[in-house]
Amino acid sequence: GLIQNCSANVDITFGCARLGLIAVQNNTNGKIIACKSTGTVKFNGTAIGFSGTPTIAGGITSSNEGIIKQCYSNVDFEIRSYVRQSSHVSGICGAFNTTNTHAIIEECYFSGSIYLKRYEGGIQYVSGIASYWQNSPNVIKNCFVDATLTVLNVESDNVGTMSSVGSTNFNS
Repeated sequence: GLIQNCSANVDITFGCARLGLIAVQNNTNGKIIACKSTGTVKFNGTAIGFSGTPTIAGGITSSNEGIIKQCYSNVDFEIRSYVRQSSHVSGICGAFNTTNTHAIIEECYFSGSIYLKRYEGGIQYVSGIASYWQNSPNVIKNCFVDATLTVLNVESDNVGTMSSVGSTNFNS
């Protein structure tokens, strides 16, 4: 499918495991083009039934296996994880390509902030563009980050400007 020229201006507190402000998931043939998100997102990590389930949140989408192009996110994330779980939080895409497709994030910009505090176990993945991916080939191309990333109670966390962990092709 195609989502194009859409915007979301939110002030949201969520307790679910996955959150994307334009789409929860962008599948293999999906395209999200020229969309933007602004506002604040808070997660308190105490949702019943979610202990051990990763929190995956992104300013555009929680996961991407297709194309995200010319998107902008100016979102302030505040994630407080009280239960033993992993968190994947990013300004554009929470988890990037968990299949063997050719996922692309191109010409995207994140200018918000991410504040993540962990009170109990779990690995945290925090970044401006795409926090985590499992497979390749993937491409992050011509993207820009001007953000504040804060992770407290670090044990084995992964924090990066473009991406926190994975194997992909970075271009420009």
